[in-house]
Amino acid sequence: MAAGDKLIIETVQVDSFFAFTIGIVVFFVGMRANERIGFLRDYNIPEPVTGGILAALVALLLYSFGGIEIEYDLAIRDLLLVYFFTTIGLNARMQDLVSGGKPLAVLLVLTLGYIVVQDIVGVLSAQTIGQPAAMGVLTGSAALIGGHGTAIAWAPDIAADHGISNALEVGVAAATLGLVMASLLGGPIAKLLLARQVTDTAEGDGPVVGIEHKKEDEARITHVNFMAPFWCSMLPSYLGTP
Repeated sequence: MAAGDKLIIETVQVDSFFAFTIGIVVFFVGMRANERIGFLRDYNIPEPVTGGILAALVALLLYSFGGIEIEYDLAIRDLLLVYFFTTIGLNARMQDLVSGGKPLAVLLVLTLGYIVVQDIVGVLSAQTIGQPAAMGVLTGSAALIGGHGTAIAWAPDIAADHGISNALEVGVAAATLGLVMASLLGGPIAKLLLARQVTDTAEGDGPVVGIEHKKEDEARITHVNFMAPFWCSMLPSYLGTP
Protein backbone atom coordinates (compact mmCIF):
# COMPACT_ATOMS: atom_id res chain seq x y z
CA MET A 1 0.00 0.00 0.00
CA ALA A 2 1.43 3.36 -1.03
CA ALA A 3 2.27 5.97 1.57
CA GLY A 4 -0.65 8.22 2.30
CA ASP A 5 -3.26 5.72 1.13
CA LYS A 6 -6.13 5.25 3.56
CA LEU A 7 -6.63 1.68 4.68
CA ILE A 8 -10.19 0.46 4.15
CA ILE A 9 -11.34 -1.46 7.18
CA GLU A 10 -13.62 -4.46 6.73
CA THR A 11 -15.27 -5.76 9.89
CA VAL A 12 -15.65 -9.52 10.26
CA GLN A 13 -18.28 -10.62 12.77
CA VAL A 14 -17.53 -13.86 14.65
CA ASP A 15 -20.53 -15.50 16.30
CA SER A 16 -20.47 -16.70 19.88
CA PHE A 17 -20.04 -20.42 19.17
CA PHE A 18 -17.22 -19.91 16.70
CA ALA A 19 -15.52 -17.49 19.12
CA PHE A 20 -15.63 -20.23 21.75
CA THR A 21 -14.11 -22.69 19.30
CA ILE A 22 -11.37 -20.23 18.35
CA GLY A 23 -10.54 -19.90 22.04
CA ILE A 24 -10.05 -23.67 22.30
CA VAL A 25 -7.82 -23.68 19.21
CA VAL A 26 -5.77 -20.79 20.57
CA PHE A 27 -5.22 -22.72 23.79
CA PHE A 28 -4.01 -25.81 21.90
CA VAL A 29 -1.69 -23.63 19.79
CA GLY A 30 -0.21 -22.19 22.98
CA MET A 31 0.16 -25.67 24.44
CA ARG A 32 2.04 -26.93 21.38
CA ALA A 33 4.23 -23.83 21.33
CA ASN A 34 5.17 -24.35 24.97
CA GLU A 35 6.02 -27.99 24.26
CA ARG A 36 8.35 -27.03 21.41
CA ILE A 37 9.94 -23.85 22.76
CA GLY A 38 12.10 -24.55 25.78
CA PHE A 39 12.12 -20.97 27.06
CA LEU A 40 8.34 -20.87 27.41
CA ARG A 41 8.28 -24.27 29.11
CA ASP A 42 11.20 -23.63 31.43
CA TYR A 43 9.79 -20.34 32.67
CA ASN A 44 6.25 -21.69 33.10
CA ILE A 45 4.55 -19.28 30.71
CA PRO A 46 0.85 -20.32 30.73
CA GLU A 47 -0.45 -21.89 27.52
CA PRO A 48 -3.36 -19.42 27.19
CA VAL A 49 -0.94 -16.50 27.41
CA THR A 50 1.31 -17.96 24.70
CA GLY A 51 -1.60 -18.71 22.40
CA GLY A 52 -3.30 -15.41 23.19
CA ILE A 53 -0.24 -13.37 22.29
CA LEU A 54 0.09 -15.24 18.99
CA ALA A 55 -3.62 -14.73 18.26
CA ALA A 56 -3.31 -11.03 19.09
CA LEU A 57 -0.37 -10.70 16.70
CA VAL A 58 -2.38 -12.40 13.93
CA ALA A 59 -5.28 -10.03 14.54
CA LEU A 60 -2.90 -7.07 14.46
CA LEU A 61 -1.41 -8.18 11.14
CA LEU A 62 -4.86 -8.66 9.63
CA TYR A 63 -5.88 -5.20 10.73
CA SER A 64 -2.64 -3.43 9.79
CA PHE A 65 -2.01 -5.01 6.38
CA GLY A 66 -5.30 -6.60 5.35
CA GLY A 67 -7.73 -3.99 6.60
CA ILE A 68 -9.69 -6.69 8.47
CA GLU A 69 -11.07 -5.97 11.93
CA ILE A 70 -12.40 -8.95 13.88
CA GLU A 71 -15.33 -8.45 16.25
CA TYR A 72 -16.43 -11.28 18.51
CA ASP A 73 -19.85 -11.97 19.94
CA LEU A 74 -19.07 -12.12 23.65
CA ALA A 75 -22.23 -13.83 24.87
CA ILE A 76 -20.30 -17.04 25.52
CA ARG A 77 -17.82 -15.05 27.59
CA ASP A 78 -20.51 -13.96 30.02
CA LEU A 79 -21.85 -17.51 30.28
CA LEU A 80 -18.42 -18.97 30.99
CA LEU A 81 -17.77 -16.28 33.60
CA VAL A 82 -20.89 -17.43 35.42
CA TYR A 83 -19.58 -21.01 35.33
CA PHE A 84 -16.19 -19.85 36.57
CA PHE A 85 -17.41 -17.82 39.52
CA THR A 86 -19.97 -20.47 40.43
CA THR A 87 -17.43 -23.27 40.68
CA ILE A 88 -14.31 -21.47 41.91
CA GLY A 89 -13.47 -22.42 45.45
CA LEU A 90 -15.60 -25.56 45.56
CA ASN A 91 -12.53 -27.58 46.52
CA ALA A 92 -11.47 -25.14 49.23
CA ARG A 93 -11.48 -26.49 52.78
CA MET A 94 -10.91 -24.72 56.06
CA GLN A 95 -8.46 -27.47 56.99
CA ASP A 96 -6.31 -26.54 54.00
CA LEU A 97 -6.29 -22.90 55.07
CA VAL A 98 -5.30 -23.80 58.61
CA SER A 99 -2.54 -26.11 57.39
CA GLY A 100 -1.09 -23.23 55.38
CA GLY A 101 0.19 -21.76 58.62
CA LYS A 102 2.44 -18.71 58.73
CA PRO A 103 3.37 -18.64 55.00
CA LEU A 104 -0.30 -18.44 54.03
CA ALA A 105 -0.92 -15.70 56.61
CA VAL A 106 1.99 -13.69 55.22
CA LEU A 107 0.67 -14.16 51.69
CA LEU A 108 -2.78 -12.99 52.80
CA VAL A 109 -1.37 -9.85 54.43
CA LEU A 110 0.71 -9.05 51.35
CA THR A 111 -2.29 -9.58 49.07
CA LEU A 112 -4.52 -7.28 51.12
CA GLY A 113 -1.75 -4.70 51.25
CA TYR A 114 -1.26 -4.74 47.50
CA ILE A 115 -5.01 -4.30 46.96
CA VAL A 116 -4.74 -0.99 48.81
CA VAL A 117 -1.58 -0.04 46.90
CA GLN A 118 -3.22 -0.82 43.55
CA ASP A 119 -6.21 1.38 44.34
CA ILE A 120 -4.08 4.26 45.62
CA VAL A 121 -1.90 4.21 42.51
CA GLY A 122 -4.95 3.78 40.27
CA VAL A 123 -6.90 6.66 41.83
CA LEU A 124 -3.92 9.03 41.78
CA SER A 125 -3.16 8.12 38.16
CA ALA A 126 -6.79 8.59 37.13
CA GLN A 127 -7.05 11.99 38.79
CA THR A 128 -3.73 13.05 37.23
CA ILE A 129 -5.17 12.58 33.73
CA GLY A 130 -8.52 14.11 34.64
CA GLN A 131 -10.52 10.92 35.12
CA PRO A 132 -12.85 10.14 38.04
CA ALA A 133 -11.45 8.19 40.97
CA ALA A 134 -13.77 5.29 40.13
CA MET A 135 -11.74 4.64 36.99
CA GLY A 136 -8.68 4.25 39.18
CA VAL A 137 -10.41 1.58 41.22
CA LEU A 138 -11.63 -0.14 38.06
CA THR A 139 -8.13 -0.31 36.61
CA GLY A 140 -6.66 -1.03 40.04
CA SER A 141 -7.85 -3.81 42.33
CA ALA A 142 -11.07 -4.49 40.38
CA ALA A 143 -9.11 -5.47 37.28
CA LEU A 144 -5.79 -6.63 38.75
CA ILE A 145 -7.12 -8.65 41.70
CA GLY A 146 -10.67 -9.33 40.53
CA GLY A 147 -9.68 -10.01 36.95
CA HIS A 148 -11.82 -9.78 33.84
CA GLY A 149 -15.00 -10.91 35.56
CA THR A 150 -14.93 -8.19 38.22
CA ALA A 151 -13.94 -5.52 35.70
CA ILE A 152 -16.80 -6.54 33.40
CA ALA A 153 -19.24 -6.58 36.32
CA TRP A 154 -18.40 -3.09 37.60
CA ALA A 155 -17.73 -1.31 34.31
CA PRO A 156 -21.43 -0.71 33.40
CA ASP A 157 -22.09 0.97 36.77
CA ILE A 158 -19.02 3.18 36.46
CA ALA A 159 -20.00 4.06 32.88
CA ALA A 160 -23.53 5.00 33.96
CA ASP A 161 -22.54 6.95 37.09
CA HIS A 162 -19.63 8.87 35.57
CA GLY A 163 -20.56 9.05 31.89
CA ILE A 164 -17.53 7.06 30.69
CA SER A 165 -18.68 5.16 27.62
CA ASN A 166 -15.53 3.07 27.26
CA ALA A 167 -15.23 1.98 30.90
CA LEU A 168 -15.72 -1.67 29.90
CA GLU A 169 -12.92 -1.56 27.33
CA VAL A 170 -10.56 0.16 29.77
CA GLY A 171 -11.33 -2.31 32.54
CA VAL A 172 -10.86 -5.36 30.29
CA ALA A 173 -7.62 -3.90 28.90
CA ALA A 174 -6.28 -3.36 32.43
CA ALA A 175 -7.23 -6.90 33.47
CA THR A 176 -5.63 -8.36 30.34
CA LEU A 177 -2.43 -6.37 30.85
CA GLY A 178 -2.27 -7.46 34.47
CA LEU A 179 -2.83 -11.10 33.56
CA VAL A 180 -0.19 -11.11 30.83
CA MET A 181 2.41 -9.28 32.91
CA ALA A 182 1.78 -11.53 35.92
CA SER A 183 2.17 -14.61 33.74
CA LEU A 184 5.32 -13.37 32.02
CA LEU A 185 6.95 -12.25 35.27
CA GLY A 186 5.57 -14.90 37.63
CA GLY A 187 7.03 -17.87 35.77
CA PRO A 188 10.66 -16.68 35.71
CA ILE A 189 10.47 -15.43 39.31
CA ALA A 190 9.01 -18.75 40.50
CA LYS A 191 11.75 -20.63 38.64
CA LEU A 192 14.41 -18.49 40.29
CA LEU A 193 12.99 -18.97 43.78
CA LEU A 194 12.58 -22.71 43.33
CA ALA A 195 16.12 -23.03 42.00
CA ARG A 196 17.37 -21.44 45.21
CA GLN A 197 15.31 -23.59 47.56
CA VAL A 198 14.97 -27.00 45.93
CA THR A 199 17.77 -29.35 46.86
CA ASP A 200 18.83 -32.56 45.20
CA THR A 201 16.98 -35.60 46.45
CA ALA A 202 18.22 -39.13 46.75
CA GLU A 203 17.78 -41.28 43.67
CA GLY A 204 14.29 -42.70 43.53
CA ASP A 205 12.74 -40.09 45.81
CA GLY A 206 11.14 -38.30 42.88
CA PRO A 207 10.83 -34.58 42.30
CA VAL A 208 10.65 -32.20 45.24
CA VAL A 209 7.98 -29.97 43.67
CA GLY A 210 5.15 -31.17 41.44
CA ILE A 211 4.86 -34.50 39.65
CA GLU A 212 6.48 -35.87 36.54
CA HIS A 213 4.41 -35.35 33.44
CA LYS A 214 4.81 -38.98 32.32
CA LYS A 215 3.31 -40.22 35.58
CA GLU A 216 0.15 -38.13 35.36
CA ASP A 217 -3.11 -40.05 35.32
CA GLU A 218 -4.36 -39.67 31.77
CA ALA A 219 -7.66 -41.36 32.60
CA ARG A 220 -8.95 -38.45 34.63
CA ILE A 221 -10.94 -35.58 33.11
CA THR A 222 -8.88 -32.44 32.66
CA HIS A 223 -9.38 -29.14 30.87
CA VAL A 224 -7.28 -30.49 27.99
CA ASN A 225 -8.95 -33.84 27.31
CA PHE A 226 -12.35 -32.19 27.87
CA MET A 227 -11.80 -29.70 25.05
CA ALA A 228 -10.11 -32.09 22.61
CA PRO A 229 -13.20 -34.21 21.80
CA PHE A 230 -15.29 -31.06 21.41
CA TRP A 231 -12.90 -29.59 18.86
CA CYS A 232 -12.51 -32.85 16.96
CA SER A 233 -16.29 -33.32 16.77
CA MET A 234 -16.92 -29.80 15.49
CA LEU A 235 -14.05 -29.61 12.98
CA PRO A 236 -15.95 -31.46 10.18
CA SER A 237 -18.78 -28.97 10.33
CA TYR A 238 -16.38 -26.08 9.74
CA LEU A 239 -14.79 -27.95 6.83
CA GLY A 240 -18.18 -28.63 5.26
CA THR A 241 -18.02 -32.41 5.67
CA PRO A 242 -20.65 -34.61 7.35
